[in-house]
Amino acid sequence: MSDHENVWQKIAKLDQVVVDIDNLEIDSALIKGFTDEVESEARRLQKDEDVLFVSKNGDNSDGLTWDTSFLTLVDAVAAAASDRVTRITVGKGIFICPTHDGFIINKPVHIIGSGVGQTIFRNTSTWDISQFIMHIHVTSQIEQCGFERVGKTVGGIMIYGADANKSIIEKCLFEFDGNDNHNNIIRVESTHRNIIRDIKMVGANPNSIGINMSGGSYNTFSNISITNCLVGIRIAAGVEKTTVMDINFTKCGTNIDDLSPSTGLHGISSEFLNSIYPEDLTGITLPNSGEIAVYGANTPIIPADLLDTPFRILAYTAAPDDDKTFIIRLSRDGGATHFMHMLERRDGLSGELSRILVLNDTIFPRGTEISGSIMSEVTDESCEIWLYYQRI
Repeated sequence: MSDHENVWQKIAKLDQVVVDIDNLEIDSALIKGFTDEVESEARRLQKDEDVLFVSKNGDNSDGLTWDTSFLTLVDAVAAAASDRVTRITVGKGIFICPTHDGFIINKPVHIIGSGVGQTIFRNTSTWDISQFIMHIHVTSQIEQCGFERVGKTVGGIMIYGADANKSIIEKCLFEFDGNDNHNNIIRVESTHRNIIRDIKMVGANPNSIGINMSGGSYNTFSNISITNCLVGIRIAAGVEKTTVMDINFTKCGTNIDDLSPSTGLHGISSEFLNSIYPEDLTGITLPNSGEIAVYGANTPIIPADLLDTPFRILAYTAAPDDDKTFIIRLSRDGGATHFMHMLERRDGLSGELSRILVLNDTIFPRGTEISGSIMSEVTDESCEIWLYYQRI
């Protein structure tokens, strides 16, 4: 087994990452451990990789040095090996992608630019065509470069197909103009276990989609800033077990349009809308069981069809009809499990309203019903409840 084959086997260890969909918890330490190992192995092998150079000043002969570097990324990819990783180091400058096809990455390459403001891959096409600046069809790694769309290209990078599994895009800047075309800054389709991280995206609202997941599974997106997009992240119904963490949205029409119930969402920040349900003077009544210290019937509070976006529960207001000790618990799965238990007592103050923060940062998928139940030290105590939620 060659070292070049071994590095991709290291990447394959990401198959072992555990995603607990029932509780939407990500084993981030395990993810970091595997990705750190992959990075370490990749750096160790850099001295043994085939290395090619692309610059604006080479003589376009063999690409083996800066002086003999290729003038285009197209020529460098064409010269790369098909059976092992080739590192392509790209110098400073703006490199225009081919008009009809964009840059086709059909060999296993590790493209390293000179920095996000130094190496820029740009589209200037006036053709109204379904073209991305870069199409990744074979497992590859792209880093330290920028992507600009100033024409009618439909998108920035497309990762497509099983042969592109386990690709990595990191430390890149994407900037799109205000062209009227609908566009995807990054699109991931029918491919699995890719890592997209340390990315900044500036779209062209009202037409841009920052990340469009139209197929695949176990893809990870982390530490990404998405600005000025019609939709920040779109995840189709058939996509499985996507991990989205440490994402900041700014000036997006919709932050996350997630149709998959298996997405893990963590560390999402933006300007969110907060609301109360029911928005009424009468809350949802949680009934008593008729027995001391036994929970009453699990009762829907926020119906499944209320919210069409992911959301958090921030707090609740409760108004018990007695002044005894009681416990409220909340559930996201019809009462099978509970993400919150809260013990309260209203000495001599039955019916008093109190707002209680819910110390839980779980982000629930769209279509999740939130229900609750109550247990009391008396047999006839019930409680009205209102929930404060935040659309993500």
